[in-house]
Amino acid sequence: MHKLSEKIKLKYLIIGIITLAFLLSIASSLFSIYQRSVTLLEEQSLDKNRVYAQKLSQIVDLYLDETIQVLGYSASKIADQMDNEELLNEEVNRLQTQQNAFNSVIIADPNGLMLEGAPEKYALKGKRITSKEGLSQLENQKITISDPFRASTGKLLITVSYPIFSSDGQYKGAINGSVYIHESNFFEKVLGEHQYQDGSYVYVVDSKGRIIYHYERSRLGMDVSENKVIQRINKGESGAQLVINKFNEEMLAGFSPLEKTNWGVIVQTPRKNAIDSVGQQVLTTFYFELPLLLISIIIVLGLAAKITKPLQQIAVITENSVK
Repeated sequence: MHKLSEKIKLKYLIIGIITLAFLLSIASSLFSIYQRSVTLLEEQSLDKNRVYAQKLSQIVDLYLDETIQVLGYSASKIADQMDNEELLNEEVNRLQTQQNAFNSVIIADPNGLMLEGAPEKYALKGKRITSKEGLSQLENQKITISDPFRASTGKLLITVSYPIFSSDGQYKGAINGSVYIHESNFFEKVLGEHQYQDGSYVYVVDSKGRIIYHYERSRLGMDVSENKVIQRINKGESGAQLVINKFNEEMLAGFSPLEKTNWGVIVQTPRKNAIDSVGQQVLTTFYFELPLLLISIIIVLGLAAKITKPLQQIAVITENSVK
């Protein structure tokens, strides 16, 4: 009885070791599949976001270029008629309503006096530009796109400024189109529909790393300059990488700077959302291969039983010879 027990123990010990090795091999294979799938999905998400960020930055650049051209047309139209109030009023209202790019439009003389403004509800006509940024644009006498600043109206805005020169070359002032950061604006028109079911979204930062467009308005004005992606944008780089945002979330970000300004467009996806399907993919693979695995386990057990039989016989012979 004792001999039989020893045989049984040896038999199942060897079968157990072989089976464990086989199961560990399967587990290692599944884990390897999981890791490869995670890496693949991360790379695909990064590449997709990189390409899309470049595409959106080009769209914003084209939109800004078109906006500048429209302002330039109005500037040339009114350059020799700055005392024609009816024409000035017509132009600012046309730009503000038809162009649908600006929240407000003003025409100012070289000293910052607003000769005309739209819409009328802001009562801009007759006021003066007092902000440092606004006055700097007038003094530069160049086409400029400002970073966000707070205007005399108290609103946080971005201004596209186009200088006005008469036919004889005299500087007459500027025509400015302003985008109010916390109100519906051209960013929403260009980028607002680019949100995805997988949690991906787009945001735009200025040259100082402050958010000037985000689908969550509570984040507007937030300083994200410490973000590694923003630091690379400030160097003029485009690309994609894994980053951790201010909320300690892992994000797969694609990014691209704009040519017209020192701003940057970022498209990013939460890493957990990007790889969410991996577990299901591994389970699907496991279920698909389960019949084959069961057959393999049966074969392994059968082979293990055959392998242990001669070992048991050797053990018996050895035991008898000792006696």
